[in-house]
Amino acid sequence: LVTKVHKSRLAAIASGVTTKRSSLFGCKPREFKFPRDDGKHSFFAEWWYFNGHMYTEDGSPFGYELCFFRVLPSIYFCHVAVTDERGNKFSYERKMIKPWDAKLSKKRADLRMGPWWVKQTGKGAYTIHGEVKGYTFNLDLQAEREPFVINGNGIIDMPEGANSYYYSMTKIKHKGVLIKNGHSMPVTGQSWYDHQWGNFVSFRHGWDWFSFQMEDGSQYNLFSFRLANDKTWKQYVNILRPDGSTIHERGMNIERLAWWKSPQTGLNYVTKWRIHLPCTGETIEVDAVI
Repeated sequence: LVTKVHKSRLAAIASGVTTKRSSLFGCKPREFKFPRDDGKHSFFAEWWYFNGHMYTEDGSPFGYELCFFRVLPSIYFCHVAVTDERGNKFSYERKMIKPWDAKLSKKRADLRMGPWWVKQTGKGAYTIHGEVKGYTFNLDLQAEREPFVINGNGIIDMPEGANSYYYSMTKIKHKGVLIKNGHSMPVTGQSWYDHQWGNFVSFRHGWDWFSFQMEDGSQYNLFSFRLANDKTWKQYVNILRPDGSTIHERGMNIERLAWWKSPQTGLNYVTKWRIHLPCTGETIEVDAVI
């Protein structure tokens, strides 16, 4: 979902202090090195997740998502989506990729799965290509901040008995071209990039994940796992302030306020949330734009 964020700041906060936690199943605290850690790793599961907001010259807003997934021994699949806010349309595709059509570099984020690809062109710089029915986007991305190592040591526990490495590129400017039904439009905007890998599985449990780019220059990565009975398991609050200080905490309260029922699946999907962060005293409301 492409979202608009309304924030109520209730308290001033200081920078957080983190400690290294014990590791499980091989994910030990380590130094992240780039661009090497942008590339493929020798672990069971891994994904690269790009998403962001695109704006045409007349201000028309679009959202995009481009995600690459790898699961050993030879499972590859890709998600791609475009949200057309004014057109009130969401177009997506989830496609399994044959192993010989998946090319993933170990040295940098040079990724190709079928017709979709990412090419790393420099430090924190990427060119991406995605296409879905009616839309094609080609974007040049340049990170404006250093990678944000989640939890301070880059490790989060996963709900099915393992853990993973995880970092985010929280502020990325981009420019490029969006092609809508054959009509080419220059676009600019801002992106977010997540990279996660480890010896874990995620079959039985769900999660809620939010990435916020605040107007004051702060970025928030909020992660909440749900068990099979819909009860909250573990939660991670990671905040990067404009001065480079960080907060790494646990626990938040997520309220589901509104739903939309899909005519295709018959299922209800949440379209509005209220999130309260006890560690900062902040309350954030999130609304789906379509």
